[in-house]
Amino acid sequence: HRADLYALGVVAWEMLTGQALFGRRPAHELLAAHIAEPPVPPSALRDDLPPALDALVMRCLEKGVGDRPASAAAVRDQLE
Repeated sequence: HRADLYALGVVAWEMLTGQALFGRRPAHELLAAHIAEPPVPPSALRDDLPPALDALVMRCLEKGVGDRPASAAAVRDQLE
């Protein structure tokens, strides 16, 4: 289920910035980026984002599964 939270982070990042998370790259480079490359916070591209939303998206994008929110309910609660 935490892979779903990573995917949610990707979709949120892309919706908030209007860009692809790791740009347009060949598939093998894109997969490697998702595994090892730290993403740029969405606030680096949008200075009008609330800090709490920026932090939540970045938590969803953590590489370590245990560093992501514990559940979708936890994400929902933080959004409220």
